[in-house]
Amino acid sequence: MSELKDGLYPGMTRTDYEAIEAINCSRLKHFKKSAAHAREYMLHPAPPSEAMDFGSAFHCAILEPERFQKDYVVAPQVDRRTKAGKDTWSQFEELHRGKELLAADDFDTLKGMRESCMSDKVVSELLSSPGKNEVCAVWTDLVTGLRCKCLIDRITRWAGWTVVLDFKTADNASPPIFSLAIAKYQYHEQAAFYLDGLKTLSDLPRKWLFVAIEKKRPYALACYELGEAELALGKEMFQAHLKQYKSCVETNIWPSYPSGVTTIRLPKWSFVEDVE
Repeated sequence: MSELKDGLYPGMTRTDYEAIEAINCSRLKHFKKSAAHAREYMLHPAPPSEAMDFGSAFHCAILEPERFQKDYVVAPQVDRRTKAGKDTWSQFEELHRGKELLAADDFDTLKGMRESCMSDKVVSELLSSPGKNEVCAVWTDLVTGLRCKCLIDRITRWAGWTVVLDFKTADNASPPIFSLAIAKYQYHEQAAFYLDGLKTLSDLPRKWLFVAIEKKRPYALACYELGEAELALGKEMFQAHLKQYKSCVETNIWPSYPSGVTTIRLPKWSFVEDVE
C-alpha cells in the first residue's frame, strides 16, 4: 500500500489509507502550534474519541448507506451490572461479532441527519449525481517534493462543475458560527491542500463545498463555499507547514515555542474600554 503511484483511488478504506507513507493535512495542521506538537501527534496519535467514532458512523450513513446497514447495529439497552444484563450483552456481542455498535440515541440521530441531507435539494443532488465516495488522492508536492495524501468524502459532477464535497458535523451550522469553526479547525487549510493535490494530478477547475450539519434536532444544515481569499490563506498555511515539516525531517530538529525571552503582546480588543 505504501508503494502506490500518484493518482486517485476511489472506495479506499480508512485502514488502507492510513498505511500509505505520505504526509496528510491532519498532521500538517499541528504545525500551527509547533513542530514539537506535530511530531508528538505523529508518534503518539490519540485514540479515536466518541466524537470521531460518531463522525465515522455519520460518513458511512451518508455516503455508504448499504454498508452502514450491514456493519452497524443498535446495541441493546441493558444493565450490564446484573447477571441478566451481562448474559444479554454477551449473546448480542457473539451474534454481531465484528460489527460496530451504536447506542439507540446515536442511531436515531444518524437517521435524522441522513433524512435531513436527503430532503435538502442541493445536498441530495450532490449525493445522487455521478461521482465517487471515499476517494484517496496521492501526489508529489511540486514545491517540496514531498509525498502527500488525502481522503476525500466525495467527488461529483454538479451544475457543470467538478465538486469536491466535504461533510462536517457541527453543534451550530449557521454562517457566523461555522465560519469560526473553519478558522479554529483550519478547514480552509484542508480545502486548499486537497484542491492543490487534485490540481497537481489533473489541472482542472474544481469547486469545494462544505456540508455542515447539526447533531441535534431539527438537524439543520447548510452548504458553504470558501471564497478566494480564504482558499489563498489556506494555501499559504499548508505550504508553510509542508516546508517546516520537510526541514524538521531533514534536520531531525522539531522546535516547540521560541527559545529565550520573547515580548508578548495582548490582542487589540483588550485595549478597548468597555462602554456601558
